[in-house]
Amino acid sequence: MTAPETRRERGKQRRRQAAADQIIDAALQLLATEGYEALTITRIADVLGYAAAALYRYFPSKHALFVGVQIRVLETVRNDLQAALGRIDAHIERARSLDVGEASLLRLFSAALAHRGVAMQRPSFFALLSLSLSDPRELVPTEIGRQVVPALGALNGEFARLLGQASEARALDPGDPVERAVLFWSAHQGILQLRKLERFSVPGLDFGALTYQVTAALLRGWGADDARLRELYLRAERVYAETRGAES
Repeated sequence: MTAPETRRERGKQRRRQAAADQIIDAALQLLATEGYEALTITRIADVLGYAAAALYRYFPSKHALFVGVQIRVLETVRNDLQAALGRIDAHIERARSLDVGEASLLRLFSAALAHRGVAMQRPSFFALLSLSLSDPRELVPTEIGRQVVPALGALNGEFARLLGQASEARALDPGDPVERAVLFWSAHQGILQLRKLERFSVPGLDFGALTYQVTAALLRGWGADDARLRELYLRAERVYAETRGAES
């Protein structure tokens, strides 16, 4: 392929990706406002002012589009998590007052706060995660749904890496980091799904307290010393709040 052909091909790929991103944006908005049943290729085409046939070139079915939305959400959540970890790592480097075990636990609390941040700052993304994980129906055929596995595995892998580091630092007992990662984020996801009850002033639904309680309970169960857990959580919370404020 010659250089002009290469540039044309890259330009074509960028335009195709931009169009696919626009379709996913519209689908995500529709899912957030009207739910899964409202999502159809025809409806999205109407929203965007496209012919339905044009959208089928990007997503051959509603199921494929829904999977595209899921992948976008998982990748964005992973990016948010990595950004939060980058900020806490910068804090750890500046502070120079934490041993390696304490630093590993601080990162885990930061990961839990980043997860909570999805529910607070990206409610449509969190709603999609809740729908995907909590709806008992099989929303997409297995073969199409498998396309989500790499993105889901990559996100779980971030949590597993942090848990593995904590075990290596002897802040946690040895254990399977992948299994622990599933427990770590799914337990917190379940707590955060109760957030919609907060408007009713239900007793016990203080999500700052619950984020700490569920995360600390898991860490204690995996062998963490309880002595500094609360202090480390409050430290992670301060860093998260300060950096979010600086970005806004």
